[in-house]
Amino acid sequence: MEVPCKWIGFEPPPGLTHLRFLRTAEGWRLLMRSMEPDRDRVLRWLSQHGAFHLRDKPGIHPRVLVLEFSRAPPAWQALLNNFQVHLLVLEPDGTATLTLGGSRD
Repeated sequence: MEVPCKWIGFEPPPGLTHLRFLRTAEGWRLLMRSMEPDRDRVLRWLSQHGAFHLRDKPGIHPRVLVLEFSRAPPAWQALLNNFQVHLLVLEPDGTATLTLGGSRD
């Protein structure tokens, strides 16, 4: 399904970005892979969406980030609470492509 990024609470990213949300006992873990080579630029973009803790894991590719959220930012709540989001792809042009699980309803 394709929608504008802003409809699901995201500003357009600086580069093609793949997101995977995982619920944890403490909140949410976000696995993110960005094609933008400037990691600081990606983190600045993401910081406008809410507070997170960056988990630098040894051996992970520099364009892959693991982030922890105690609570998903309010703009993402509707998406994460109502849908099983397998993958979210955000494009710099403002397009979001969602891969959702569950029934068509």
